[in-house]
Amino acid sequence: MVLDHNFRNVFDVTWSSEYNCFFYSEDNINQTLGELIPIIENDLACQLTVLVSHLDNKLSDKALSLAVKFNSGKLINLADICLLAVNERQTDFILYIENYFSKIDEELLRTMAAYLANNSSGLKTANNLYIHRNTMLYRLSKFYQLTKLDLHDYDDASFFSFWLSWQKIKTHS
Repeated sequence: MVLDHNFRNVFDVTWSSEYNCFFYSEDNINQTLGELIPIIENDLACQLTVLVSHLDNKLSDKALSLAVKFNSGKLINLADICLLAVNERQTDFILYIENYFSKIDEELLRTMAAYLANNSSGLKTANNLYIHRNTMLYRLSKFYQLTKLDLHDYDDASFFSFWLSWQKIKTHS
């Protein structure tokens, strides 16, 4: 199979069901998957939908199901799935995202929003919030522990940015 032969050092593949699998990699695999998907589709005579996410949980499963339903045959990230969910009025998915972030206290959410607003600079964020740099690093670590989102990663930051924007929209509606 192509994955075993040509791409062994790039990522591991774990099948979660008959039709869903997860690619694990430390690298940004968007380009690799973009090249790999047409090869797999051609070899297996099928259409693939790939969700790019660092999360391996129910949220990923729900997002992938939504992608297959409305955006089949494409490479898509979690933030784009969220936009798709809003556009297609998929309230169950939106509520699931709301619940996903509900376990995080307001202070931590404000800190992470400020972190993104300061171009992911811990020092600038700490200075703007008048907190110690180590406090900022602790909060960043705590956010990762609670959400498994690495805000240094573009896709994770995009997903969290979507959620922040969604909160603003809801508040002003």
